[in-house]
Amino acid sequence: MRRLIPWLMVGAVLAVGLAGGYFALRGADERQLVFGSDPALPTLSFHTTGLATTPQIPFWAGVASGEITSLCNIEVSLWKDLDSLRALLMAGQGDLWLGHSEGFAQAALQGAPVTLLMVSGWRKFFFLSRNPADEGLVSLAGVEMPFTPPGSPAVPVMRKLETMGLPAMRYLPFEPRRLALALSGGVVDRALAPEPMVSRLLSKNPDLRIVASVEDEYGRLTGLPARMPIAGLAVNRETLQRHPRLIARLVEIMRRTARQAAQAPDKGLSFLPAQFEKFISKQEVRRSLERDVVLAVPGREAEGELKQYLALLLPGGEKDFAALPKDFLWP
Repeated sequence: MRRLIPWLMVGAVLAVGLAGGYFALRGADERQLVFGSDPALPTLSFHTTGLATTPQIPFWAGVASGEITSLCNIEVSLWKDLDSLRALLMAGQGDLWLGHSEGFAQAALQGAPVTLLMVSGWRKFFFLSRNPADEGLVSLAGVEMPFTPPGSPAVPVMRKLETMGLPAMRYLPFEPRRLALALSGGVVDRALAPEPMVSRLLSKNPDLRIVASVEDEYGRLTGLPARMPIAGLAVNRETLQRHPRLIARLVEIMRRTARQAAQAPDKGLSFLPAQFEKFISKQEVRRSLERDVVLAVPGREAEGELKQYLALLLPGGEKDFAALPKDFLWP
């Protein structure tokens, strides 16, 4: 219950005018982010973020092809941070959500009507440094490591991996903009950040370089592929009950479009809405795809990797994973 109270408090704030951490594009902007206009079709609300790239390429590829809008109209709203997304999940507000698998699992454990449809974000987190002496994680033992965003799943993963032999660091949370400014101003020389922000930081700071990948270390120490089931698309369980065939078709489309986008990354990134370029440029997305992977795996098929990954993140470890509702993973 103590873990639930902060989420309920955020939800109470959102209920009063949708303020403090969540915004929907209204007026002319909203019309630009409504896809499909067939009154005979259901309209699904999709809550996402303009800062995510690879995890939502399969979805937008399906929208661009017209396959998804032949099934339903899509009304898009943007969440601002992880707290606002959690509030949406706990309130059951929306039909589809893009977010972290850990956040979906924690919400489901606390009663949110969340089913994880698809894992589509796998390689995101990199250590950056401008210090010539930094070569791999061994050289970072004991250093202060700024990281972003606050609440990043990379930090608890790294702390768990420390028990398996990785060097310990002191992690310092930064908001993304503050960390970018601190790196540009020389206030800090290192960072742990996600793509596509990594590509932006590298382009703005030519003396920065990548010295390690969280996913590479995770794969090496767990014996699993060098990837983590970090993010994906979830559905409101009530929406799933109302439109089971539509949702099954949606998953089928995203799985196929992910395979196509993986074979032609430049074409894949072209499917992201033009409105998202105010957050991340297409050039930065293109650079991020050099280190990322476009892959969409239905929730149930990713169960083994999710179990290993979420056991590192959830407070109760494997017990919490076992306690998830039977319908947390689709199908």
